[in-house]
Amino acid sequence: MKKLFAEETVLFISLIKWFFLAAIIGVMVGISTTIFLKSLEWGIGIGQQQARYFILLPLSLFLSSLIIKIFAPEAGGHGTEKILEAIHKRSGHINAAVVPVKLLATVIL
Repeated sequence: MKKLFAEETVLFISLIKWFFLAAIIGVMVGISTTIFLKSLEWGIGIGQQQARYFILLPLSLFLSSLIIKIFAPEAGGHGTEKILEAIHKRSGHINAAVVPVKLLATVIL
């Protein structure tokens, strides 16, 4: 009887731990998604203020690629490809500079 009680306690503590971790991850994903969407809205708003915004596209493409080449060369290409490459070749390690560089390059475009 004592062993069964201990096992139930361990399972309950494990359940609480995973619920807590899931809640923290959910909050982090929600905050980062909000930041991304708000910055994207900001970038679109700035672009729409210009009468001939399509003239700025080559400049924004150049700035975006320049930022990626200088600050995080491993951020080049599609995000999905880089995630899979990191999982298979680098044990899931992604350089911390990649996230803000990709965010800035996306907002500029």
